[in-house]
Amino acid sequence: MQEESARERTIDLETFEAKAAQTTRFQLIDAGSPELTKNQVKFLRGLGQPLAPLVMIGARGPVLSIVPALQEQLDAHELVKVKVHDTANLQIEAVALWLRAETGAQIVHILGHTVLLYRPRKKKRIIQLPK
Repeated sequence: MQEESARERTIDLETFEAKAAQTTRFQLIDAGSPELTKNQVKFLRGLGQPLAPLVMIGARGPVLSIVPALQEQLDAHELVKVKVHDTANLQIEAVALWLRAETGAQIVHILGHTVLLYRPRKKKRIIQLPK
């Protein structure tokens, strides 16, 4: 009984892992941020560099409760770092694709076990992107 509830709470990343295996990390970032120019991506990477991760994925892996928490952080900050701990035993690229699909955020950068995501607010944007 407890196994079934744990299975429902976690995400099956096989399809995202298959997609991630077909592309390089740079292709994934380019495809993950189609609405951003290279200058805008560079600008966002600069803003994201000093940020601390606000959402973390641990040993339990990607859990459904992460999505609402990440959406809340994206609404508040627009630019959010997500850290995948080593104990999760996951491909960071697959997690980035899954988060992009679930939140509609754009993948700005993947470095090590960290993904930088950007989703502008609909009203009162915090980050003014260069043209």
